[in-house]
Amino acid sequence: MPLLDEMVLQCGIDECREKNGGCGHLCVSTVELNYYCQCQPGYRLIKKFNCEAMQPNMCSIVRGNR
Repeated sequence: MPLLDEMVLQCGIDECREKNGGCGHLCVSTVELNYYCQCQPGYRLIKKFNCEAMQPNMCSIVRGNR
């Protein structure tokens, strides 16, 4: 009789289905039965789960105003 852990691996539980995997923005499931968090454009990932807005690059702001 297979162990419970082996059965869970075979069934492929999607961690993203429950509470978005704990991710602040996007939860991405992988083939290896793992997942990772990803942020929307303009945000960066901090501490593997949360997203914070990126500060705009001052040089790009100055160049854009020319």
